[in-house]
Amino acid sequence: MNKFAFLGLNLMLGIALMTGTGFADGDGQQDNANTNPPSVNNNGYNYTQTYFTSNDKQHKFVTTYLELKNKEGEVIGVAGLVQMGKHVIIKVNASGLNTGKHGFHIHEKQFANNDFTTAGGHFNPTGKQHGHENPNGAHLGDLPDLIADEEGRVDQAFILEGVSLEQGGKNNSILGRSLIIHANEDDGESDPAGKSGERIAGGNLPN
Repeated sequence: MNKFAFLGLNLMLGIALMTGTGFADGDGQQDNANTNPPSVNNNGYNYTQTYFTSNDKQHKFVTTYLELKNKEGEVIGVAGLVQMGKHVIIKVNASGLNTGKHGFHIHEKQFANNDFTTAGGHFNPTGKQHGHENPNGAHLGDLPDLIADEEGRVDQAFILEGVSLEQGGKNNSILGRSLIIHANEDDGESDPAGKSGERIAGGNLPN
């Protein structure tokens, strides 16, 4: 199996997990699995660890979910994230955005009182410059643009490499940080944020 087929399989498994479809065999029965009860922090966000056994090997999936809100505090969407091995998959569903591309980033800390400017800069533990088109980039928090359709809706999934949902103080963990949606397209190379404009929506990742 080549790399792209493997990543595609991981993507489908991750979306299945986030949408609650689970893993089933040919008889429609779920594989041997054990899900720890979700831990819920003071902000009401879920963090769940799921284990299942296949071919006598135990596999661990970490999932978390969060709401995305606009500047007025209105919920405009949700994001779900799952970690499988070294990859984190994020699935975003949102509405109420202007048609077109919007910069989308992981920021270094949670924002307070729905003020997205308090989220700090992009998550960048490796000290790189911004942008995947920048020869000195990219931040670990640099994500692909969200693309809103003619009705302002987004339904996208991405595979992220280099970040983690693991607890325990790992420097690449994105727990305790935030997802921010910008007004404009990210140009992929300009420091510090790709000229992506105002921060118009976001959500806090649980600690």
